Amino acid sequence: MNDSSAPPPSSRLEQDLIAARARIAELEKRLRSSEARPAMPGPDGSGPNAAVFQSLVDNLPLSIMTFDRTGRVTFVNRFHLDTFARGRLDPEFFLGRHLTELPGLVSAGLRDELEGLIRGRSLALESVFVPRLSAGGSAWQSVRGIPLREAGKVCGGILIREDVTGRKQAESALRESEQRLRIIADNTHDWEYWRGPDGKYVWVSPASREITGLAPDVFLGDFGLHIRSVIHPDDRRSWLSHLDEADAMRPAHREMEFRIVRPSGEIVWVSHICKAIYDADGKYLGRRGCNRDITARKQAETELQATLTELSAVHKSAPVVMMLFDEETRVRKLNRAAQEFIGRSEEGILGRRCGEVLGCPNHVAAQQGCGFGQACPTCSLSGVIRETFADRQSRQNVEFWLLRDEPGGEDRCLLLSADYLEVQNEPRVLVCALDITRQKAVEESLLRAKEEAEAANRAKSEFLANMSHELRTPLNGVMGMMQLLQTTRLDEEQDEFVSMALRSSDRLTRLLSDILDISKIEAGKVEIVHEAFSPAELAESVSDLFSLAAREKSLPLSCSLHPDLPPRLVGDAARVRQILFNLVGNSLKFTESGAITLEMTPLGSPQDGALRVLFSVHDTGIGIPSDKFGELFKPFVQVEGSYTRRYQGAGLGLAIVKRLAELMDGSIFIESEPGRGTSMHVVLPFGLPAAPQFNMPASSRIGETRPGLRILVAEDEPSNQLYMRRILEKAGHIVFLVNNGCQAVDAWKEGAFDLILMDIQMPVMGGTEAVRLIRAEEARTGSPPVPIIALTAYAMAGDRERFMAQGMTDYVGKPAGLDALGTVIASVCRRP
Repeated sequence: MNDSSAPPPSSRLEQDLIAARARIAELEKRLRSSEARPAMPGPDGSGPNAAVFQSLVDNLPLSIMTFDRTGRVTFVNRFHLDTFARGRLDPEFFLGRHLTELPGLVSAGLRDELEGLIRGRSLALESVFVPRLSAGGSAWQSVRGIPLREAGKVCGGILIREDVTGRKQAESALRESEQRLRIIADNTHDWEYWRGPDGKYVWVSPASREITGLAPDVFLGDFGLHIRSVIHPDDRRSWLSHLDEADAMRPAHREMEFRIVRPSGEIVWVSHICKAIYDADGKYLGRRGCNRDITARKQAETELQATLTELSAVHKSAPVVMMLFDEETRVRKLNRAAQEFIGRSEEGILGRRCGEVLGCPNHVAAQQGCGFGQACPTCSLSGVIRETFADRQSRQNVEFWLLRDEPGGEDRCLLLSADYLEVQNEPRVLVCALDITRQKAVEESLLRAKEEAEAANRAKSEFLANMSHELRTPLNGVMGMMQLLQTTRLDEEQDEFVSMALRSSDRLTRLLSDILDISKIEAGKVEIVHEAFSPAELAESVSDLFSLAAREKSLPLSCSLHPDLPPRLVGDAARVRQILFNLVGNSLKFTESGAITLEMTPLGSPQDGALRVLFSVHDTGIGIPSDKFGELFKPFVQVEGSYTRRYQGAGLGLAIVKRLAELMDGSIFIESEPGRGTSMHVVLPFGLPAAPQFNMPASSRIGETRPGLRILVAEDEPSNQLYMRRILEKAGHIVFLVNNGCQAVDAWKEGAFDLILMDIQMPVMGGTEAVRLIRAEEARTGSPPVPIIALTAYAMAGDRERFMAQGMTDYVGKPAGLDALGTVIASVCRRP
């Protein structure tokens, strides 16, 4: 049975050491007080009192040796042999050996001390480390030497050693433990203290300075400051009650919160915990206190409370319906907006399921209530609640139509959002609903308006396409006849009339193209391509086009390229050419004398494969007033707005230029003065080719294609038939004419043709259907596909791509000029 009152092992060891030291002290006293040399056993064990001495020294827990006047060992006790020598060495190992030859003392480096002892000087060493004992191992020892005298002369002495290894280890462990506890106590953020039974502080941790602003020393001593001195006046009564209760009842554990006031006046909130301290005998030693700074927590609690108050106010007054549901879709909490939407008080809503609360007709048919029966699987609200409980993920912007079948009930559309949360460890889903019934009505009206606008836009596009077709078809006949007429022998007056007619037709064609370009740009159907081109060839094409018109007006037209301009650029050459054609054409139109100049100038040095180029067209024409600059780029607007305009035009050219420049990420600006001319500047970005480019030879015209081609022309307009027959026969080709697509398919089946020119809109069968039948037959028989060129007045955005996708080889828009037609025929019918 364990004795709970027995002291711990460390206490017993300490008591044994105290008793041993007392015996040593008594032995030293007796030896020193003896006037004569005490009787000591001789080498043979004889001598007065030998038995008493032997019993005394053998029973002491000490190593005891005696030595003679020369320092040689004359006696060693049993304890030394059993404990120090571990029973491995006999007495003969030590007897007769000089003190300075004992292995343990030699390893401890005590030669000088031992020689002093032999000469009569006492030796007292509390702790000596012995690296190597006689029997092996090491130890800490306490070494004492007592010299003995006879007739005033040193006649020998006693060497007493005690093994203090356990004590040293205990002291070291105690020091380490004290150091750890001191480090913990000194570095804790809590203000710790020990208050004795008398109310005085025994120990105060350094953290008191951080919390109270006072050093620990001010609380210690008879006149030390008491904690109640720093407590806020409003909290002192509570502190004194706590202190009286703790001292009187001595409860094991007490807690409270109070405020203290620092010397600076700053107020600190403290969480206080104290516990009674007792010793092993149950004696009350006082109380240990721990004070933690909770100012930040109290501030957070205050802010949290303020936030909760604000959120509660928002929850109550928010115009959004908010309801908190449990896993059975029962309403557990709701706000004022929800009550107003439902039309019931809070007491009449809480605890009821969603369908019953909202008046959903399905909840009556569900046997187990809303959300559980077969009547609610498609309900968005119950679905959102169930799914949010299942995966705990938020839901956003889910539309829910609340259908009400009661008289006067109005269907409502709610936009739902749901979030999962836990309230006191209970799973909940918060549903926020925004009534968007009016918004849905507005959306429906906007959708109808959008559909109507799209229908109007389609009607406009169809109108433009039809008008383009209807205008281009007769125009193609007129221009064809004029071109054929030019190939005949005409006198000077007739040639002038034909040239004027062609110029008028060309002007009408450009007007149609401009109208279609504006339509394409507004519809967002213009695509910018990026291909390598030559600026020099671009300038040459402008010069070629307008050189005749410039000569007729006796106006010098020059093109200047800056020497730093790269020979090749990457961009949409066709769109750039269209811009320059419009600008130079405008300058020719509004200039009667002087000159017109086109300049191309690089802006800066090429960087990162890109370069900006400035295109400038200068003229000496009529100029433009500065107050009209803003009107120039509007479609169908001209500077001269009266009925007596001097210059013809629809006012589309600059509008197209501006929009094309913007599509190419460029810009345009004007410099002009009335009567002194105008400078139009366009800045466009281009890329630089990564590898050297090689010019391809230009496509051949009709006269340069391989003669003798068998060409089938499907065209229902007689004037166009005549024009196509004559122009193709003059080029040396064999022409076959048909009036519709059905005849074209039959003719193709009967004869071998090198090329088909196919009109699109024809009676009986259109061109696209005829192409489809021809391509299908070619695929069935495995015959090579015949080149088919769409020859049509359809020239709207996307028409070319649409016809190519339906099997056409290429496309020519009406009115078809000689150059355009010849280029396309040459591209699809290469010369051998």
